[in-house]
Amino acid sequence: MKYKEENIKEIADLIDCGHICFLNKKDGSFEYHPKEIDLFFDEENPWQDIIDRIENNLDDYLKIEQMDANHSFQVMELFIEKVNSDELREKLLNTLSRPKPFGNFKYLIDNSEYRQHWFDFKFDQNILWVKEQISGYQN
Repeated sequence: MKYKEENIKEIADLIDCGHICFLNKKDGSFEYHPKEIDLFFDEENPWQDIIDRIENNLDDYLKIEQMDANHSFQVMELFIEKVNSDELREKLLNTLSRPKPFGNFKYLIDNSEYRQHWFDFKFDQNILWVKEQISGYQN
């Protein structure tokens, strides 16, 4: 089945925001819910209908999650190669070899002119990540 590009983009955005997505293998639609669901005592889960629908039809869905830490680290490395500023590139490379590379990378990017470039790059990489998972299922 060929999946809609707009669905793939929306899934890429949702997984970046901490959701788990489930792509329907039969019709190309998708469902999602937060990876972490914090509830107060006796509060109903607002996502329970979706969770139940997926669990009751698990064979109909392909689960798509965020990249693991290794893939996310590789995305940061790929982005650094595209940074034109030698000074920033050097700082970013140093953060990857120090403790807390993700937080320190984010801090440097957030305080640079490359912030939007990073968001665009990461979004494109998330789209590729989603497509890889779909193609892995289709093969």
